[in-house]
Amino acid sequence: MTLSKEEKKAQAEERARVKKIMDEVGRYLQSEVPTLDGKTKDKQIKYFSGASLVDALLSSKWGDENDDLFVETRKEAAEFCTGLLSSELFIALRTKTKKRPLDPEVEKKRKKSSKPLKFDVVNDAEMFVDSPESYYMWKYSPMGIWAWIIGIGVLLGVVAMALVPVWPG
Repeated sequence: MTLSKEEKKAQAEERARVKKIMDEVGRYLQSEVPTLDGKTKDKQIKYFSGASLVDALLSSKWGDENDDLFVETRKEAAEFCTGLLSSELFIALRTKTKKRPLDPEVEKKRKKSSKPLKFDVVNDAEMFVDSPESYYMWKYSPMGIWAWIIGIGVLLGVVAMALVPVWPG
């Protein structure tokens, strides 16, 4: 069964709309979710918990009535975050160290300590877990305005250097 041109166009528009929403939500969450310092192999990373991501999503404009995306419950937010995980906006992590205690006083002392947690990257994570004990790391990195300005400047510089031999003089 083949799809008509109108159906293919509608599907392409829907995919583009969903990608745009996911990018917008990803940018917002990356700026709003609190992160902590950690380490994977020899690389320093910033990580966050699954519960803090869901909390940030529920307290955002998408937690209220919204035409594009409306997330009302923690379960719906976790399902949407599973889509973000499968889109590879962030990566699941597994701690190498012992499990952290749930005692708030011990937690405060751990946060004050300068020794970061150590992690392994989980490549086959399929489900997002809404828990303070599940950790993730951002893979999504939006281009900032300075990257665009520097890129355009380099491009104009190369064009100017190429035009020097034909410059009237």
